[in-house]
Amino acid sequence: MLLHQPVDYHATRRPHSPALAARDHTWDYHTLVARSHAVAQTLLDLGVAEGERVGVLGLNSAAHLAVVLGASRIGAVTVSANFRLAPAELAFVLDDAEITVLFVTDNSIDDVITETLASRERATRLIAARGDAEQQLDQVLARTVDPRDERRAAA
Repeated sequence: MLLHQPVDYHATRRPHSPALAARDHTWDYHTLVARSHAVAQTLLDLGVAEGERVGVLGLNSAAHLAVVLGASRIGAVTVSANFRLAPAELAFVLDDAEITVLFVTDNSIDDVITETLASRERATRLIAARGDAEQQLDQVLARTVDPRDERRAAA
């Protein structure tokens, strides 16, 4: 069973029941599923394939869960990185995990991101970074995606 499947199960049976309450949002199952599909499509648009690793950096949030579920939808693996690490340590973790796409879910870690990316060996595509991370991420999550049209990454 993949991580998104229990959420989808509940979304079909009780779409307007609360799915999560986080510091930043309260979402019902329908909203959580829609947001995760938006993340999945964004990852596919970036060329993320099944089995690739996607990084998530920031505090626990509704967006963090949407990224985890969206990655699950395309068979990608999420790596939740500790933003409290020193930039060199974080760069090592991201390189070791072969992270090429990094979601930043918090506005308060700009300095860490700047230093981390400067010391990385691998190229990184940032989603929602710098001082307007939460606003950029909200734009990704607000995309309307028809799940029937969502492209599945080739195995």
